[in-house]
Amino acid sequence: MAQDMIRTPSSMAGIMGFSDTSTGGPALNPRGVLAFVIVFIVVIKLVALLI
Repeated sequence: MAQDMIRTPSSMAGIMGFSDTSTGGPALNPRGVLAFVIVFIVVIKLVALLI
């Protein structure tokens, strides 16, 4: 029964892999990103209304 197990490569075992190591890029605050996106959408809508 143990020999009937499916073996997959370690990179294919999960859908996504996460790590706790820093990549050296800028650390973005999720609230700041969300606020920027909301302000950007509002500005685009206001520009679209003026045109």
